[in-house]
Amino acid sequence: MHRHLATRFGLSLTLAAGLLATGLALATSHATKELETATEHAGFAAKADTLEKHRMHLQHAVNCLVGEEGKGFDDSVGNPCKGMGKGAIHDMQASETAARMLEQAAELARIGTRIESAEAAGHVAQAVEALLQEAKQQSAAKS
Repeated sequence: MHRHLATRFGLSLTLAAGLLATGLALATSHATKELETATEHAGFAAKADTLEKHRMHLQHAVNCLVGEEGKGFDDSVGNPCKGMGKGAIHDMQASETAARMLEQAAELARIGTRIESAEAAGHVAQAVEALLQEAKQQSAAKS
């Protein structure tokens, strides 16, 4: 009887481990898409020709990084990462260095959404894009 219980317990643990691994893979997949989209929108912001467009695309980057429950999320300009996950910062199984870079990029992008100069907002967007590119490289190196 004890062997039967042990076998059932072992199968339950195996199933739970498989589900956890699947969940982590999905979270990482979501995070990769969210990070790609955030980087893309930081690039759009860097190339934008008006302050409004700089701010909008920087906010899109913030939204993808922090997710709907995160600091600074604002759906008023849209959320290009809607339905992808809970935000790259939350979903990514990143190295400590990459995680810090994502946090820094989000904070910098939030600042960029409040800048009054189109030229300065463009420079901030370039910095956000560079941080996100570096975070992607750090994350890929961890994998």
